[in-house]
Amino acid sequence: MLGWKTDQFELIDHMNIEFDDMFARYKMRGKDQYKKAKPGIMALLKHKESQRVIVLTNSHFEWDPKKDFIKYGQSFWLLKQIQEFYSKHSLEFEVVPLIVTGDFNTMPICSGLHLIMGEAFDYQRDHSEITDKRFYDDAIEIMKTSKL
Repeated sequence: MLGWKTDQFELIDHMNIEFDDMFARYKMRGKDQYKKAKPGIMALLKHKESQRVIVLTNSHFEWDPKKDFIKYGQSFWLLKQIQEFYSKHSLEFEVVPLIVTGDFNTMPICSGLHLIMGEAFDYQRDHSEITDKRFYDDAIEIMKTSKL
């Protein structure tokens, strides 16, 4: 859920972030575990007075600390969707503010948090459940290009 003051902001566009959609693009073991994932949402808002735009997201990640690979996948997919949303609307990270909110259910050592923060992590060693190399290639590309 996202909320904003409708007297101050206009909704330009929104999209649901379905974490299950990863399986249309990548092959992963543990697919049924991901399907328990709560969806996220993203919105592009325009401030009525200044005409400036902002992007908001909200997500709810897996709760179980033993399922770090699920949180990693959810973090990856969230970042991938943010990039695609910015691209769809010809937005630039340096110009359009992004606010990422949610219940990430993470600890400082969580690989998903490392991915969101753009920090190095040995994804292949720690996430053997993910078998499609394109997933890792895309995750590395997100880390290189994302300005979160």
